[in-house]
Amino acid sequence: TELPGPRSAAVLARKAEVVVDALDIHVPAVIDHGLGARVTDIDGNTLLDFSGGLGCQLVGYSHPKVVEAVQKQAARVSHTD
Repeated sequence: TELPGPRSAAVLARKAEVVVDALDIHVPAVIDHGLGARVTDIDGNTLLDFSGGLGCQLVGYSHPKVVEAVQKQAARVSHTD
């Protein structure tokens, strides 16, 4: 589908009404999941992520070793002040 797809457009329109957003949206899509260097939006469009926001592209999305480490840590403690 063309970006933004119908589901992404609806979510982004609602977000514009209710969220004060300090970040600029580079791609008009709502991401559902990512694997490696690709993300898939809620409309089923799969895109290559060239921005790598917040360093996730150092190892890619959902890298098994990172997922395992996060799960282990979350089982111990997930937040401290």
